[in-house]
Amino acid sequence: MSGYHYFYNLPFSLPRPVLMIPDGDERDLRHFAVPAPVMIAEYFAVSDGKKRVYTDEDGINGYGSQKILPPGDVSLYSLYINGILQPKANYEVKAGKLFLKTDDVPLRGTPIILQMIIL
Repeated sequence: MSGYHYFYNLPFSLPRPVLMIPDGDERDLRHFAVPAPVMIAEYFAVSDGKKRVYTDEDGINGYGSQKILPPGDVSLYSLYINGILQPKANYEVKAGKLFLKTDDVPLRGTPIILQMIIL
């Protein structure tokens, strides 16, 4: 036998875990709320190494609707450049436009992902 032991090769068996569900009445259910539905939309683009402003037309084809939603319709924006979450101070979003406020622009070919969360 090798130095590795897998669960199914052990000479003993472990008892099954016990799942305890507390008893309660309808009054206890009022403490639990169903979470609100959440919709997540994304905008995908690739940097050309020059632009600071990205529009709906700059979105990558093949990923469904590529619309930058207006701030009034979105609860939270998250911008990722090359997979790194960007602070809010680095960008501004308006209907159909994403403005980068950094001193430099992303290198050519860098992926840009704007995640829009709607509650």
